[in-house]
This record gives sequence, structure tokens and C-alpha cells, in this order.
Amino acid sequence: MKTEIAEEDVKVKMACCPECGNPSLVAVEHCMTRADKNAFAKEVMAFDLQVKTIPLAEYREKKVQMYCDEDCPRSKT
Repeated sequence: MKTEIAEEDVKVKMACCPECGNPSLVAVEHCMTRADKNAFAKEVMAFDLQVKTIPLAEYREKKVQMYCDEDCPRSKT
């Protein structure tokens, strides 16, 4: 499902570790199908992740580090 929208309206959905805050799953919200949203929700529930939604510009600005830090207690699981 591709929909053209203005770049400032693009939202990035992130499933983040509650310990270190780093995302382990990232998706562009308007591109997600119902199946994608369901799969995302299953991952969030299975691993007890926190969901954050931020604008694309903020995502690029932050240079988000994916996956848990080595010293994160959850990185061992």
C-alpha cells in the first residue's frame, strides 16, 4: 500500500526496549498494511516493548541506534 504524502507528515513507528530505549523494530506508519500492523503488535506484546511514534525528520535527526546496547539486561535474552 503506497500512498504519497508530504515528508513532514510521515510518521515512524518504533517498538523500543523498555530498559535501554533503543528500537528493535521500526516501520513507516502510512505504509503499513493491516497484516503489518498485526505483526508489529504481536512483536510488541511478545517482547513487552514500548511503542513510540515520531516524525521522520526527528528520526533522521536523532540517528537512531537500533537494537539493545551490549550492557542492556535484555540484550542477553
